[in-house]
Amino acid sequence: MAVVDKNTLENFTSNVFPNPFVSNFMVQINTPQSGKAELSLIDITGKVIANRTDDLVVGGNLIDFTQTTEVISGVYFLTIKQGDNYTVQKIVSVK
Repeated sequence: MAVVDKNTLENFTSNVFPNPFVSNFMVQINTPQSGKAELSLIDITGKVIANRTDDLVVGGNLIDFTQTTEVISGVYFLTIKQGDNYTVQKIVSVK
């Protein structure tokens, strides 16, 4: 479920699955341009739990997000930023 999308480029989309997740989750990002993207996992209080940077290629990208050791059960937000594009996905952890 996308909470916020600000896309200056057409076809910049993302999807997180499984949602809810237990230990790790996958992020699918489709982008019309290559380059670095920053992914941040943020808890409900605004605290950044994990950050990572990935090089994306044009088209589909699949990222295994395993930086979840500090995650407890609850609601989180995954922000994905690439240049002027960003999206925020609401995700749920059920540990």
